[in-house]
Amino acid sequence: MNVRAAAQQQAREGFSGAVLVAQGGDVLLDEGFGAIRNERMRPSSRFWIASMGKQFTSAALMRCVDEGHIRIDLPLSEIWPDVPADKRAITIRQVLAHASGLPQSDDAEFSTDGEAARRTVLALPLAAAPGERFIYSNANYELAAAIVERACGSSYADFIRTEILERIHLHDTGQIPDVENPRAVPLLGDRPARLDQLRWGGQGYFSTTHDLYRWHEALLRGQILSTSSLDTLFAPVIAIQEGQSALGWFIGRTERGAVRIFTRGNEDAGPNALLYYYPATDTTIIVLTHAGDKDDDTSWSRAVHAEIESALGL
Repeated sequence: MNVRAAAQQQAREGFSGAVLVAQGGDVLLDEGFGAIRNERMRPSSRFWIASMGKQFTSAALMRCVDEGHIRIDLPLSEIWPDVPADKRAITIRQVLAHASGLPQSDDAEFSTDGEAARRTVLALPLAAAPGERFIYSNANYELAAAIVERACGSSYADFIRTEILERIHLHDTGQIPDVENPRAVPLLGDRPARLDQLRWGGQGYFSTTHDLYRWHEALLRGQILSTSSLDTLFAPVIAIQEGQSALGWFIGRTERGAVRIFTRGNEDAGPNALLYYYPATDTTIIVLTHAGDKDDDTSWSRAVHAEIESALGL
């Protein structure tokens, strides 16, 4: 089965969204499938990407490293002198790898600025000692965005826009309310009010398969970060169920043993998205959808990804 047939099979079963697959610089599939609320999905359709936005935050912090503003293993105590005692030794690397010990929390996501966000996050009780184990937490990235502001002297939204989005011309990627007209495709249900508000720490991003492919290619080819910072971004930090957590990315292996580096996100309102990269074959798979879950265990983006991964023999 070829990659288009694999995606079409999932579309017949209920998938709607956009898929881009590239290998060795050649685009193998670039297509929209299905419809939501009578709107056809197209390759240019904009989707909410949920926690995939964390990859922009981690890259922003690594740009701060490249610019000499911070070090990746800098402890929080050297960024803010008033950090509570139990959190003083947490490093930026641990924050970005979800190894800080902070619990999962969205308490700071509607903070009006970085200072309010960091106070809210640092007031949380630790769920584990720093560096002890992986705990996926939005609080880590709410704190990371505040570190960008503190280290680089710019608002988080402005830094993302100027240092990442405008730098490589990502015209269909942004955050609410940082752009005037986000116009994403409809959701299955009613659109949550929070998608019209800037969610602190990198939530509330929208994008397209084209922009995400352009972004990932620029990242790999040194247009965003230095070689050393790119190596740090993808370096494993702590074990997870599927392999290792890096900085805003995760590293695992396929059933056939191929290394895959990935980022993904899910929202209860239906958006789920992923980007998987296989360095041995220079293969990229991007799936964006608002179609929610295929079944109780699998989101539509993961179902489509699994079919395409299998079709490519990865």
